[in-house]
Amino acid sequence: MKRIVIFGNSGSGKSTLAKRFARDPAVHHLDLDTLAWETPGVRKEPSESGAALHAFVSDHEQWVIEGCYGSLLVEAMKMASEVLFLNPGVEACQENCRSRPWEPHKYPSKEAQDANLEMLLDWVAEYETRTDEFSLSAHQELFESIEGNKRVVTSNQEAREIAEEQMSQQNIRIYKPGDHHAIAVIFHRAIHEVASAAYSPEQCAAWSGMKPDAAHWETRYERKQPFVLEMDGKVVGFLELDSDGHIDCLYVHPDQGRKGIASRLIDHAVQVCKHAGVPRMYVEASILIKPLFQKKGFEVLGENQVEIQGICLTNFTMERILKCT
Repeated sequence: MKRIVIFGNSGSGKSTLAKRFARDPAVHHLDLDTLAWETPGVRKEPSESGAALHAFVSDHEQWVIEGCYGSLLVEAMKMASEVLFLNPGVEACQENCRSRPWEPHKYPSKEAQDANLEMLLDWVAEYETRTDEFSLSAHQELFESIEGNKRVVTSNQEAREIAEEQMSQQNIRIYKPGDHHAIAVIFHRAIHEVASAAYSPEQCAAWSGMKPDAAHWETRYERKQPFVLEMDGKVVGFLELDSDGHIDCLYVHPDQGRKGIASRLIDHAVQVCKHAGVPRMYVEASILIKPLFQKKGFEVLGENQVEIQGICLTNFTMERILKCT
């Protein structure tokens, strides 16, 4: 079920991303601007805006809500399944404002919108120095207060990748017999086509062999069940999570890179551990995946030299301490 809150500076791309989520007819879109103002320049009473927000949520099972109003965002986040903080930087926000199409729910004409552009650009520039509910400091405080599924988006490109991820039909489920064929291919190709950017051919060969080994994975999964992510009915990524919070494997098909698949699998594993009361997660991360785990709140404990078939490979022991729900 999608209940998504998107927030950030003016021009950060909130409306663009929200509209992409809302291409799914089951997901209803709310721009908080429509609740916040009585007339241009005159705010509604907070209680009136808050009541309208709760009415919207009550009327719609799935939704995406976007805005920059801290007082309303607090309420929306209490009901959200996912929160996205768009923070691409002031310059990117200003450029987005300059290329923004006409917003008829805010301005009577494109000319009226353009006449307000310079004032808007100044407003955007003050994001990092203001101290009101629309400021960077207020938004950071909001984000840090959230314990659930959340993510900081730092570029227009990353926002587009999230939109592409959501537009594809993705589903995370438990492994089932027969998945081992796809997993064997994903593992082999991910190492030889992606990890090879950081590891030598000899290291990749020791790591995964010279061809996919489906029988190995079938036997392995007689005793454990990973999570797999399907896109349009095909397995494109998998993650092994042990009961003590250890992430043993995480691989994504090279043809599906930069679509947020690894990120989504990690987020799913974190939520599973939190709900199970697991206090700590840990992983031995490769050179290339280490930055993503750092972004997800994992800290490096040490660098390892692991020997496989007489060949040494570098990885990093990382952990994340959880606040369980």
